[in-house]
Amino acid sequence: EMLALMGADLRLVNHRTAGAEPVADIEVRPARLRGVRVPERLVPLAIDEFPALFIAAACAEGETLVTGAEELRVKESDRIAVMARGLDVVGVRNEVLPDGLRIEGGPIGGGVVDSHGDHRVAMSFAVASLRASAPIEIRDVANVATSFPGFAATARSVGLRLAGSAADMREGLRRDMLVQKLLEREVVSKVAVTDQEVAAFFEANRAQFNRTEDAYRIAMTAYAKARKGDGP
Repeated sequence: EMLALMGADLRLVNHRTAGAEPVADIEVRPARLRGVRVPERLVPLAIDEFPALFIAAACAEGETLVTGAEELRVKESDRIAVMARGLDVVGVRNEVLPDGLRIEGGPIGGGVVDSHGDHRVAMSFAVASLRASAPIEIRDVANVATSFPGFAATARSVGLRLAGSAADMREGLRRDMLVQKLLEREVVSKVAVTDQEVAAFFEANRAQFNRTEDAYRIAMTAYAKARKGDGP
């Protein structure tokens, strides 16, 4: 709804139910976005989507104002402050407010952005690279694997040019293989693996990771999500 207010050309298709919840596919067509004052009544409905909305605001003509979003300060990071610093890096004018952000749309440049381990910030600046005049390097991105394990592949399929170090790619592959081993063990034995067994399994395989603590934690989280049917 917020993107529609900004002039986005969106259409919901293939309405259906999944997990007792209504879902649909979104068709998106090119459109010129304009800055808006986001109605505060809409803020609670999309609190986790604001990093992406801030990037949309950077691409829009004019000013976008978001208020009433104090909750963004107590997410995986202070998303108001972290997004503002990232926008500063890539040359987008903005003003930090106690409960939101004021963004002036304009050209997006390149630079080095620190996501502070916040997966939504990292993915949002990856999307911003589509409009950037120079490469954007995003640091501390390991947590993207916890919420969207297939993000890199999906992003590349729609035209993003993402590159990571060879070490990062090898580490991701090892993590995915370990998660798959546990999943296969449950399927074959038809017995749920206990949380204690999961911890012991990843502890025993900790040496396979380059950045042991982060990779260990991410692998365990990915496995937990997979058990619930959320991925990877």
